[in-house]
Amino acid sequence: MKNKWKFYVLPALAVAGAFVFQSCDDDDDLKMSDIPQTAQQNFQSQYPNVQWVEWEAEWGNYKADFFFNGTVAEWELDLNTQVEAWYSQEGEWLRTEFNVENYYFNPSSTDVIPQAVRETISNIAGGRQVEDVDRVDMPGGINGDYFDVEIENEPNDIYVKIGFDGTQLQ
Repeated sequence: MKNKWKFYVLPALAVAGAFVFQSCDDDDDLKMSDIPQTAQQNFQSQYPNVQWVEWEAEWGNYKADFFFNGTVAEWELDLNTQVEAWYSQEGEWLRTEFNVENYYFNPSSTDVIPQAVRETISNIAGGRQVEDVDRVDMPGGINGDYFDVEIENEPNDIYVKIGFDGTQLQ
């Protein structure tokens, strides 16, 4: 039995373990050569001071993950947060999502998340946990921008878009 264990079971476990770790690997990062030149140029012009960016392909588009520490000129707002900038297959900018969840849990950060938005989130959440809050920058100026909020509600979380004035969108 010892020999069976050593020669059959251990190698089988090793192979199975390799498949498990391979399937858990979400290393879907793209090389710069995989990213359309237009997307790279648009990203560089929008975020010239970003030192590190990780590109991924999702839902037929390109996503640039990076850390932002600076001023968002359109909003006249200083942010220090994780960001996702989305670009089409042609390289056109689609939107940028600034993760502002930490600002949500700091009630004095009403410059980042206005009080009207906080009240709408609280009313919709109804005591449930707020899992994610993104401040979304859209092409066309501040009028199209919104907050994207995820609220825990097992088995199906609640996803809500909220305008800067606190109005629930869609």
